[in-house]
Amino acid sequence: MIKLKKAHKYRLYPDKEQIDKINQTIGSARFIYNKMLEDKIKYYGAHKNSLNNTPAQYKEEYEWLKDVDSQALSQSHQDLMVAYNRFFNKQSNFPKFKKKGVRDTYRSCVVNNNIRIEEGFLRLPKIGLVEMRMERDLPNNSVIKSVTITKTKTNKYFVSIQFEFFKKAKQVEPKSYLGLDYSSPYMYIDSNGKIPDIPKPYRQ
Repeated sequence: MIKLKKAHKYRLYPDKEQIDKINQTIGSARFIYNKMLEDKIKYYGAHKNSLNNTPAQYKEEYEWLKDVDSQALSQSHQDLMVAYNRFFNKQSNFPKFKKKGVRDTYRSCVVNNNIRIEEGFLRLPKIGLVEMRMERDLPNNSVIKSVTITKTKTNKYFVSIQFEFFKKAKQVEPKSYLGLDYSSPYMYIDSNGKIPDIPKPYRQ
């Protein structure tokens, strides 16, 4: 058995109250990302050192952050740290501030079964049961790991459900064998005595 990860996307049909709550969560996730990035920039400018801030540090000053899913804020923090690390490892440009209307989304992870599917509805933290159109079921042995809620520019809502499941690996019996030995001038020599025809620039 092998463990695999996959994601299915579904359309959500939240009611008016749930729409307000989803929009609030999206806005809060965007706010905490931008605020933490802003403070990191200011701190580095003043102290020439990195600021280790977390979402929890902002909840006292901005109490409305307590009204949304804490995992959504935590995931924004993780996204910022990944962007920061990629910049310092010279893998990408410096993180940019998130803008409203540009990929309005938030992500939340499963903690103590707080996110689950219940007879055509998706239960989300701080929001409750949201109607969902399930055009295809998850595998029977699957476990939901996280969800990403997205609001489109036409005010439609979707969820991408990431899940893990086990699949029996098909055992393959090899019909032939080939051995490779490292060779400095040729890269390798196989068990039939053949060498690869590699371009000289690779050798250089």
